[in-house]
Amino acid sequence: MQNLPQNLRAAADRVRHVVPDMRSARDMINCLDLTAINRNVNPMLINHICRDADQGPLGKAASITVHSSFLSQAFNNVARRRVPIGTVINYPGGAGAISQTERETHNAVIRGASEIEIVLDYNSLKDGDKATTRALLLACKKACGKDAIMKVVIETSAFRDHDALYDAACLAMDCGADMLVTATDAPGNRSNTTLEAAATLLQAIKDNGKKTGLKIAGEIDSARNHAPYMALARHMMGDNWVKPENFRIAGRALLNEAVNIINTPPRLGHSKGI
Repeated sequence: MQNLPQNLRAAADRVRHVVPDMRSARDMINCLDLTAINRNVNPMLINHICRDADQGPLGKAASITVHSSFLSQAFNNVARRRVPIGTVINYPGGAGAISQTERETHNAVIRGASEIEIVLDYNSLKDGDKATTRALLLACKKACGKDAIMKVVIETSAFRDHDALYDAACLAMDCGADMLVTATDAPGNRSNTTLEAAATLLQAIKDNGKKTGLKIAGEIDSARNHAPYMALARHMMGDNWVKPENFRIAGRALLNEAVNIINTPPRLGHSKGI
């Protein structure tokens, strides 16, 4: 990433080789957003995800994020488990009419969504059109009301420069973002999240001073790959910051892996965890 401050580069390098341990595996379960946001997902998979959200004594997923067409099914499935349900808006490209954004958000909240994940219009922002980007986020925030939080997907790989990414994060927070998300996790989207990008968002959150969280998403499909991000958040934000209200991880495959780590006795001489 261009123009990355040395302290953020050092923070990323410090945690790059951290490996998961039992503590981080438990945190992964509790901070996990179980995600099924493709339109072609079948109802059986939604039922399966909802059932897996509650792992009993091992913990419970932070939320379930589904395509809007499955909101009612997911909401009814987890009503007794008290797992928040979310959906995506302006997905995956970020462009959308203001009226449509507000209407879709409002309808999602009515159908049980308590977390709205809106993709920031990063193309307009990169072209210098802050007004359109801001208007879409404000429309979404208005429709969320007091019943849903707004998670803003920054799509960090679209920003090659630290200052541009930092400014995008600040704009999202100025519009009421409750959480910043690093990528869309769209099918076929190979745009990887990086530790440097996550460090930039964490620094923006820290500087802003508001209670804003971070969600790690985008081609990070194993506990080993996620452990450095959890360590980075602890290093930059404090040891107790990694909890569901502040920190999320996108994915489904991670759940079984985290459970296996917890159920496997640690070996002597294993690498340092977090």
